[in-house]
Amino acid sequence: MCKHRCPCRNLLFNESDVYMFLVRETGQGEAPIIMYGPDCADGTGFPPISAHRLGDYPRAAIARPADPSSPHLLQWIKGPSNATFNGEPCSFPGKVWKSSVGDRFNMLCSPHWTGNWGSVWARYESTDPNLLTWTLADANISNFMPSQHNNTPIDAASGAMFNEIPNAPPGGPTHMVNAIEGQAFWVGTYDETTEYFTITGDAMQYIDIGGGGGAFSGGSAHWAATSNSFANKPRGSDNRLLWVAWVSNNPNVLSLIREVSFDAAVNHLVSRPVAEYDSLHNATFVRPGTAVSLEPGSTKQMPIDESAGGALDVSVSFDVHSLSPTTGLSRFGVAVRAPASGVEGAAQNVHFVVSPVNPDGSRNVTVNGTINMIPNKGAPYPCHRNQCPSRSTRVLRGETLDVRILVDRSVVEVFVMGGRIAWVHADPLFNETKTAVHLYNDGAHVVAASNVSIFGMGWAGATISPSLQTPRKHPDARLHLLRRHVM
Repeated sequence: MCKHRCPCRNLLFNESDVYMFLVRETGQGEAPIIMYGPDCADGTGFPPISAHRLGDYPRAAIARPADPSSPHLLQWIKGPSNATFNGEPCSFPGKVWKSSVGDRFNMLCSPHWTGNWGSVWARYESTDPNLLTWTLADANISNFMPSQHNNTPIDAASGAMFNEIPNAPPGGPTHMVNAIEGQAFWVGTYDETTEYFTITGDAMQYIDIGGGGGAFSGGSAHWAATSNSFANKPRGSDNRLLWVAWVSNNPNVLSLIREVSFDAAVNHLVSRPVAEYDSLHNATFVRPGTAVSLEPGSTKQMPIDESAGGALDVSVSFDVHSLSPTTGLSRFGVAVRAPASGVEGAAQNVHFVVSPVNPDGSRNVTVNGTINMIPNKGAPYPCHRNQCPSRSTRVLRGETLDVRILVDRSVVEVFVMGGRIAWVHADPLFNETKTAVHLYNDGAHVVAASNVSIFGMGWAGATISPSLQTPRKHPDARLHLLRRHVM
């Protein structure tokens, strides 16, 4: 994941994009392998491609860990040669998994010369135990057609993030594949016998709505990556589906690591910070269960040490169902990285509009905040292909309107309703004098918050903390990657 297409540098390899992490079984046991697509590759011997894809020539290669027994796998060694293709080559290798119908591996990759390059995922097959020889088996693994799916093509130039859906409902969907650079996904059903993926629905499901889904939208998530949720993992390993994104900022950073799941109640993918972040709480400013009543026109500053306001975990539950069924709410919320004087000037002001009760007992909620704004300009980035992600969800009967905000100095991440709506936003304007947290209500009705909690956080501070470089109690809690600068 590099800031510039060409030339660029990667955390692991120079002039490379790393797209896929595969754990496969070998005769000697289980071993991790990275499949990656060299970016800015030499185009010798390949036909010219359009200028905006300069450098995206077909390449695929593998690397192995210097120490396979390492719990962190930070050092990798490139293989001696790139993969070869029988027939049409491909760019941007992605998901690799063991076939259920034959003694071979499958790989999703973008076919290079079809005219559909960058818009579909093709399935390649390999019987080579070293994964260095591939053959095109299916030019399009799914029923995806841009004309039938909101004219929003798959962006196959970011590597296929094709995974089983965690907590999938019995009737499906069963699998997900990235629609753009990993901020959103198409969901559907994968048939392991035909090895075909049928997309259901005509709308992408966003993991992160920041930046409108576009790439290089400063301060927001773009070019994300997921872990491997297929069954070919080491025995006893962590089976969570994890998500992390490159956040363009000065300097660039990685987002928090999130766990992806499926919320069957609203039929939507959700993401939330991994539970291990709770272990970084180092101070309690507001104890869980604290109730706060907000009269119309009121603002309440939370009791936080000024020196600690740049590293916080803030959670608030608003009791929107305590109102009359015919009453809606608006202009209330939570402001962080704010001046002590009030909400105005806050770096992140998360506020809500809530509808009266629907016939099914739910309420619609629209979320607003600093989501896809260009740093220092106060103007929004254009959404991906002018199709902006929804900022609306529902608060079901019996639920509270929950918001969690994690502050790491210049980077703020927001999760509404357990991640039904989420975004990360970074800016270079962190100010030690603007670290207050306010709950406020500028609406016409009393707003009750029944469960407010605020903790200080011992973030790694954009570097690898020495205390996190050794395994924690949980063997997969590799939180040395809490947040790390990317080049």
